Amino acid sequence: MNYTITAGKKYSNGKPFKVSYCKNQNDSPIEKPVYDNVAVIIVTYWPDDGFAERVEHLSTLFTRVLVVDNSGGPNQEVNLLLLTKNYNIEILINTCNLGIATAMNKGINWSINKGYTWTLTLDQDTHIKDNILDEIGVVYDTIESKKFIGLIGCNYKDLHGSVPTHWSVSQENNTYIDALVFISSGSFLNNKAFVDCGPFREDYFIDYVDNEYCLRALSKGYHVYITKKYLMTHSVGNRTCHKFIWRNFYTNNHVAFRRYFIARNRIWTLKKYWKNNTFWCSHQILVAIIEALKIFLFESGKTLKLRALLDGYLDAFSDKKQDPQEIIRKYFKI
Repeated sequence: MNYTITAGKKYSNGKPFKVSYCKNQNDSPIEKPVYDNVAVIIVTYWPDDGFAERVEHLSTLFTRVLVVDNSGGPNQEVNLLLLTKNYNIEILINTCNLGIATAMNKGINWSINKGYTWTLTLDQDTHIKDNILDEIGVVYDTIESKKFIGLIGCNYKDLHGSVPTHWSVSQENNTYIDALVFISSGSFLNNKAFVDCGPFREDYFIDYVDNEYCLRALSKGYHVYITKKYLMTHSVGNRTCHKFIWRNFYTNNHVAFRRYFIARNRIWTLKKYWKNNTFWCSHQILVAIIEALKIFLFESGKTLKLRALLDGYLDAFSDKKQDPQEIIRKYFKI
């Protein structure tokens, strides 16, 4: 039956986060992630010269790697197919940029059809440590309610020096954080939970795809855990540091069309999950204000970016949906 529990750790506003367990979860725990039951999915969009080296590294750690490419160019297809001559990878070429949500959905469906228990999703610029499976196994062993595992994410160090913060919904363990949201890259996704929760939202296209999925998994009774140890390096945007008065501020320098998706999808997410995540949603509003100020103060192309930001918010509040390709063409600027 359905019932609700309250997590042990409260937010600073004194309101606990609530998790509702769903009735269709079976009693059998998910298998431990090991070498032969984890498929790797990498979503690419014109990857850099170091991509081949990262794929080679992955091919030594896992049995099968699927590259889902959103570049949509014939030359890029040739370059990617050259990788299959040397490594145990498969290539899925999309004719155009279908967005990260569609690409990951295709990859995870491939993983499920191949009979894998877990899917590790990665961005093209993420580099993981050799002992990642061992460390994820340690986290798995310390989780008591294994049948409620939705995702296990990998903590990371940003290539530009900043350290990410993670929202906790319960008392922290020595090896993991019972988290609220985290990025999709480095996430070990429980394929059974994916079937139960449903696919990533393809109308989001790119930004907040991971946050929305984590919140949806929590609403269905699953937990999303993240390791305390740093198991990978990753870059969020083209981050730069700027000194203003007495403080250093980091800006991601996303292109204008990304600013549109960030703004629109942020509001879509807040509107859907505000009730059970009031403090996190309130914090997201503060983040939105600070991001706009940093664009105005520090980033180049600020006029187009701020316009895209405003259009994204207006479309979100009016529930207006536009074709992603039209949005990209509208705001794309070299």
